[in-house]
Amino acid sequence: MSPSPSSLSERVDRLLARYRPLADRTGFAFRRPRVSSAARPTVLFLGNHSSGKSSFVNFLLDDAEQATGVAPTDDGFTVLLCGAEDSDAAGPAALDRLPAEYAVLRELGDAFLQHLRVKFRRRAILRGVTLVDSPGMIGGAGGETRRGYDFFSAVRRVSEIADLVLFLFDPEKPGTTGETVHALGSCFRGMEYKLRLLMNKCDSFEGMYDFARAYGALCWNLAHVLPVKDLPQVFTTFIPGRRKEAARIALEDFDRQREEIVSQVSHAEERKADNLLAAAGSDLAELSMLARVVVAARRRASAKALAGWGWAL
Repeated sequence: MSPSPSSLSERVDRLLARYRPLADRTGFAFRRPRVSSAARPTVLFLGNHSSGKSSFVNFLLDDAEQATGVAPTDDGFTVLLCGAEDSDAAGPAALDRLPAEYAVLRELGDAFLQHLRVKFRRRAILRGVTLVDSPGMIGGAGGETRRGYDFFSAVRRVSEIADLVLFLFDPEKPGTTGETVHALGSCFRGMEYKLRLLMNKCDSFEGMYDFARAYGALCWNLAHVLPVKDLPQVFTTFIPGRRKEAARIALEDFDRQREEIVSQVSHAEERKADNLLAAAGSDLAELSMLARVVVAARRRASAKALAGWGWAL
């Protein structure tokens, strides 16, 4: 039986503690978030506005919990957790009610915390996973000024906490909004393994030719943005019951891909352990490289100083 994320976190903490003196001497800060004993795996929803993020969250909750609409409906991040009774918290006070790994969000400042909301709900899926809804990404890349807080730093920080990141697109805006381009190009470096790309609302196409054009446009845009050699899989999904009229193309394949994503959300616990090890390995690899650079620089400085005195090292 594999160890729980909390016990694995304790083991990783002990391992990192052995290297903390070296990290302190070289000025290196471990980035791996701490994991509390009460922590559940976290799934973050990102994407264009009107791409169906909140609708997907509502589908998983089996309840219309999050507001939805064609226009942007929210400008903050909402964390949905399991609770004995329904309750809400907002602003800086909300952070105190979250597990320990969310404490790093305090570094984003009060401007961000004013856009943070926490909801405790008695929903079956929340017993095994925490869901984080986010504001829809819109046009220009200067979102931090327009929103009043550093949006891209928030995306990066919450993605570091998350164990799975679902990035949704809709057929009308296949990866072209400025914030989407900036986020994909800069916020996930070193965390690409967490990312799942979804082209949502696939029940809205007039036919397969219409679908092929939108899918091709999305893949073309992603190929110019994602810093990877090979384009990852783009899941094609839709939310059941969203459309009133009958779909114009067969939906069975889209159903299967949505079910695969739901399965990944349900099994996020397994990903949490993998992510703990991956983050710790990344930290130690960077520390090792930094230590080598520092040692080499000191040797070069010493050799230069000795040469100036007429000595050879």
